[in-house]
Amino acid sequence: MIDLPCQHIDRSLKHVERLTTSPKLKEKKKDESTLYIRIGYILLTKRPARTSIRFQDQSDRKTTRVTGSTMKATDFVSVDFEVPHPTAGDITCNLLRRRRRTGDIASEHDNGNTIAIVCHPYSYFGGDMHNYVVCLIQQAIAPYMPCIRFNFTKASLFGSNEAKDANALIAHLLTKTNKDGEYSGYDKVLIAGYSAGAHVAIHAAQHLYQTGGGKEAAAVGKNPLAGLLAVSGAFGRVGSWALGHLATTPTDFAQSIPCTFVNGEYDQYCGAQQYCAFVQKFFNTECKKEDKSALEQGNNLIVKFSPSQKAVLVPDADHFWTPDTFNNIQQLFSSFVTNDILKRTINCNQQT
Repeated sequence: MIDLPCQHIDRSLKHVERLTTSPKLKEKKKDESTLYIRIGYILLTKRPARTSIRFQDQSDRKTTRVTGSTMKATDFVSVDFEVPHPTAGDITCNLLRRRRRTGDIASEHDNGNTIAIVCHPYSYFGGDMHNYVVCLIQQAIAPYMPCIRFNFTKASLFGSNEAKDANALIAHLLTKTNKDGEYSGYDKVLIAGYSAGAHVAIHAAQHLYQTGGGKEAAAVGKNPLAGLLAVSGAFGRVGSWALGHLATTPTDFAQSIPCTFVNGEYDQYCGAQQYCAFVQKFFNTECKKEDKSALEQGNNLIVKFSPSQKAVLVPDADHFWTPDTFNNIQQLFSSFVTNDILKRTINCNQQT
């Protein structure tokens, strides 16, 4: 368990739970366009207080517990820094990594040449790097590799500026000539995203895969794209209209790079049927017949397109994750990072 102090998280989560547990939001026959308008209006007019999760020494601060690791908050280092953008202003970033101690013996999870980034939700709906789900994703990945969450420099309706920012940050992290220490010189990048950030992550992954040598480089473990993690992608009608061009299907890397998609059963921006249709197009493979009783029993429905490509549908969860529902998929994130990303990278390095 990792104990991480939070600010205003209780107040914000109660607000989100009140919105997302309303019976009206779970009516399957409710007109979808009306639902999107209502959610957008609520987020724009009654935006929850910022839920920034930061390290603090005050003992009176409330904490949230994130599963997936037996390490303590004192075993981590949180660093704020900026990355220069070629055309826009500096990209504000936060790096969370394990603390390096003298005499430490490298564990099987240590892999100094891989780093992860997390793209935040739609800026017009109040999304930024301090979004509590973005923070939870960063905390879930940090025990196994350094993880960065960052702010986009400028909001755009169709996500073009956000895609440029993600590509600029990735290019900086992969640059070998920079003298920024732990902020550059990496060999591989795991790209994650939440909500609209999932669309940006898919686009950035496709760009990195193509510029990094494509399928030939991936076959020998030399492609700089380590993997893709998309959480609650807005693959529904409205999200596809605004951001669909960022998440084109099928993608070139879907068959050769580890990919995991996670959505809630009652996601307001992407219904279960829309989600299943999208992932089938993404992997260019039809879903095999799965035991639907998994959802009825309250278990995650996992569709594996290959050992390292999977889509997960979480029961009784929606677009706005709470720590309780998010903790249910912590083991999934841990398995994805350790087995699909790190072990795969180590095996490729040993073969070469």
